[in-house]
Amino acid sequence: MSIRVLLASADPQNLDVQHMLLEASSGLVCFAIETAAVDNLASLLVHELVIDEHIQVRVKGVEPKKVEQYAIIMREAAANDEPYPFPPIVVFRHRGTFYLADGFHRVEAARRVGIEKLRAEVRPGTLEDASEYAEEANLEHGIYLSTADKRNIYERRHLRGHEWAHEDLRKLAKVLGD
Repeated sequence: MSIRVLLASADPQNLDVQHMLLEASSGLVCFAIETAAVDNLASLLVHELVIDEHIQVRVKGVEPKKVEQYAIIMREAAANDEPYPFPPIVVFRHRGTFYLADGFHRVEAARRVGIEKLRAEVRPGTLEDASEYAEEANLEHGIYLSTADKRNIYERRHLRGHEWAHEDLRKLAKVLGD
């Protein structure tokens, strides 16, 4: 069993985004658009990550099918002594606490597979910084956002007094893809 990267390219407009098409020997093909910026990489214990519901923008949490796809790819990579096939997760460190901001599906898949440590891009910042980053990351890449997820992002930003609170609704609909 092996994993092939069928496509890997950086977005020329946003060097923090990497497009990947992964194929496991089992025939599973998974398309991932993940953050790839690496300002400050560290290897962090999965059990030390804080997964806060206020950061997660997905109303229903992680999607089980996507977690299972990622877990299969992780298992196959480990079984074949291949490197970890996904970009680093993104965490914000505040007073020794690591708040997960990007990589909720990858972390859940790693837990299921028994991976104890993950590469992480560590950024300084608070819970609010992690929340804002999660919103931007999910709007720019990752798994498709439902209408409820987009509404959640809008409402969170509106409550914080984000610049969106004063934007034209048509312009916001265009940004949110509705």
